[in-house]
Amino acid sequence: MEPQIFVPPNDVITPASISWFPPSWLLSVILFTVFALIIWCIITLVKYRHAYAVKRAAIIELSEIQAQANLSDFQKLVLFNQLLKRLALHYYPQEQNSITLLHSQAWSDWLQGKCQSAPNDQTLEALNTLSHALYLPASQFDNLNTHPSAKAVLFWTGKGLPKFNWLTLRLSNKGIG
Repeated sequence: MEPQIFVPPNDVITPASISWFPPSWLLSVILFTVFALIIWCIITLVKYRHAYAVKRAAIIELSEIQAQANLSDFQKLVLFNQLLKRLALHYYPQEQNSITLLHSQAWSDWLQGKCQSAPNDQTLEALNTLSHALYLPASQFDNLNTHPSAKAVLFWTGKGLPKFNWLTLRLSNKGIG
């Protein structure tokens, strides 16, 4: 006996192609979430770069000061100290009155107090040298080496500035010093 083969009827109606719109609610939620995340990332990146624009400019200025061969060690130390003061005044505006009055050991202690991690001995000595060198007699400037002081400035710009809060998208001075 021969099996019977199924023969479809002649009037078969094929379904129309499925439209991509409107998407399902799940796809809508996924697309909305992805777009919101992309927008949040762009806004966060812009605010982060804006918050640390002065820091980037200070690092560039620090390298320019180091590259200038016509400056004496004393002049470099003065410029490093001015750079640190400007950074401190910009990133800690609530302490502006006290920062402008700080000098010598009090200035060095304030800088060390703002660091989130403890500086090593060489950086600590460089910060002290940087703050005390302005008051040394001119005869002692021949023994000064400005390279550790530049490293101290670079260390402080990395560890002494307020951290960026990723939730509020602002610099956070809370819990520092």
